[in-house]
Amino acid sequence: YKLTLVTVPRDTQAWYKDEKCKINETYHKGGIKALKKAVKELTGVEADYYLITTFVSFQNLVDDMGGLTIDVPIDEGMTDVVTGEWVEFPAGENQKLNGREALVYARERHAYEAYNGNLQEAFRQTNDRYILSTMIKQILSGTPDAVGVAVEALFKNFESDWDVKEIAGY
Repeated sequence: YKLTLVTVPRDTQAWYKDEKCKINETYHKGGIKALKKAVKELTGVEADYYLITTFVSFQNLVDDMGGLTIDVPIDEGMTDVVTGEWVEFPAGENQKLNGREALVYARERHAYEAYNGNLQEAFRQTNDRYILSTMIKQILSGTPDAVGVAVEALFKNFESDWDVKEIAGY
């Protein structure tokens, strides 16, 4: 079994009904069907399944899983878009994040300005993939009961066309 995470920068040019737009706009204009079509036109690959969440539902999922433990490579910090509060992440290993912190970390990009301000979006995508891969590894390292709880939490907080029994089987 193989799961592939592909990140498409949200400002990537796409088309929706003969109108040029950013790829993230295709979802807002035409829903998941339009986004899947735009991704296929861009990559030549059709996604088998999709998972969609909101900021709050993502936070709830991480909290339902009991948090995430990550390694933070450099000092980072960002304003929480939901609460407006500043959240800091000092560099270090094995830091336990709750849902709110995991969302802020996934969206963080400004800490990398000193390294290369032109690559902020790429660094945000790196954080996104890191959070998702950590979540997957954490789920897979659990007991069968813990995996079942995590899959249940996933489908409680995400919209998907992937059958819950099938994903649990993976």
